[in-house]
Amino acid sequence: MKLVLKGLAFFIVANYLQFIVLTIMKKTFQKLLKVKKAASDEINRLLPSDEAERCILELVLKNTEINISLLENMV
Repeated sequence: MKLVLKGLAFFIVANYLQFIVLTIMKKTFQKLLKVKKAASDEINRLLPSDEAERCILELVLKNTEINISLLENMV
């Protein structure tokens, strides 16, 4: 009986931890989408002469897209 209770407790804890991890991943995904949109909007707002800023923002955008893709593959 003790073994059954320990197994049940382990199962409950494992499911709770999985829920926490998925919740964190969802929030991270949502924040990455906001960063992606902000970077895209800022790139579109820049003047053609702002090449340095455009390059930096394009790198941020590319990095954000990679992180989004990694999170999508994990879920």
